Amino acid sequence: MSKFFDVLKNDLKLLQSGIEICGKLFHGYLYAFHADALALHQILGFKKSFSPFVIKNCHKCNEDSRSYHKKVYHEQCSLRTFKEHIEREEKIELLRTSNFEKYQALSSEWGINHKGMLSDIKHFNPIRDSLFDPMHVLFEGIVVKEIQLMLTSLMREKLIQREKLNNCLQSFKYHRSIKTSEYPKAFSSNDFNVKSTSKSLFVLALHLPIFLHLQGVQNNANVKCFKLILAITKIAWSQRVSVSTLNVCKKLIRNHQILFLELYTNKNFIPKMHMLLHVVDQLKTHGPGRHISCIRQEAKHNVIKQKKLYNYKNLSYSVGEMFCMELTYNFFHFNGQPKFDVSEHYKIVGESKICTNIFKEDHNLNNSLFTLSDVVINNKSYRAGDFILKQEEKITILFIEEIVLKSGKISFVCKKVSNNYNKRIMTYECNILCDIICITYSELEMPDTLLSYYIEKKLHVMIPSSRYPEII
Repeated sequence: MSKFFDVLKNDLKLLQSGIEICGKLFHGYLYAFHADALALHQILGFKKSFSPFVIKNCHKCNEDSRSYHKKVYHEQCSLRTFKEHIEREEKIELLRTSNFEKYQALSSEWGINHKGMLSDIKHFNPIRDSLFDPMHVLFEGIVVKEIQLMLTSLMREKLIQREKLNNCLQSFKYHRSIKTSEYPKAFSSNDFNVKSTSKSLFVLALHLPIFLHLQGVQNNANVKCFKLILAITKIAWSQRVSVSTLNVCKKLIRNHQILFLELYTNKNFIPKMHMLLHVVDQLKTHGPGRHISCIRQEAKHNVIKQKKLYNYKNLSYSVGEMFCMELTYNFFHFNGQPKFDVSEHYKIVGESKICTNIFKEDHNLNNSLFTLSDVVINNKSYRAGDFILKQEEKITILFIEEIVLKSGKISFVCKKVSNNYNKRIMTYECNILCDIICITYSELEMPDTLLSYYIEKKLHVMIPSSRYPEII
């Protein structure tokens, strides 16, 4: 592994000294390093275990792991500093060979095993710029734990039955944008152990308030605690963040942690709940959690998971061979091009009868308007009847009446939608109005279409991830 990072550091030195492209000099620097916590700590030289026996196991702060549950804000923690960390690394490296007994004592006190592989990179701060992955913290940690504890508590109180909940999961008609592979799986045991991918878990979490409502479950403390972590997840996974949203997110985390400890005690408190305090600070320093997540990089693992390994003597060779086969297949069957059109794709249905007065710009009346179907922009699919979110300071939900082409540009002809937030199922009750506006793709708050359902004969729209804080 050290050899790999030596190559990386040499490349970074070249970028930092500057490379010339088309007569211009460009400089490159390492902006951030993000991974799951164990891999992160292994590369940075911190303790590689999060068991209760490891006293210091957070690379962001000096807090004792036994007192994690007492901290509810990032600022409350005794935060590590870059200068302090570099001094400790140098001392640890010196003691490893000269005084092993003292090395063990300081290693335990500081939570550092050895000098990190990225510490020598210019302008890179291993404390500030090494980021916890929101996907692992939430979808493979806190949310899984929360769902299990909540459903177990509800069943113990005889508020739900596993069979009825499973029937609800399997009979529910999910939105067309959700792939069948992402549908939540039925619970196989009464401990409600969740076994699914991160995407499938997210779909389950988003729809669980609806399922519980359909089962007649009232908004008790367990459900409220789950809704708090779901609201936090939506903000952490949003396309954009704002200072006001992050301030609200901090309060949500505080309220969640206090309520969680009241309901489930500190025995069920896991280190990832402490990491969540620092994730909010990461959103402030490095932007939206979706852009600093490992979920996209980990998608390549599906290539390995879908194939059976027969050669166990040289696993690296077998894995490398599978990637080569996958790449060769893509070259032969897709002519070396991406599987999906990354720009725009559509079908022209016919000439549109929409009045040109709805367009903001002055259009040449000689250019006809054409109605489009099967519209794909940057791998996202749109069609008439979808709901989208317009980029504004307040929540502005729009209903796509028609998608048109005018002078080579795609526009969404939409009807305005009145909305009222439903706290119980965390959706917006909507009514489609007659007012029509026209917007372009660049004016969307997020590229994804919103999830829409008819629940008890009322139209409900769900925002999967949003910078707009939802009231619990």
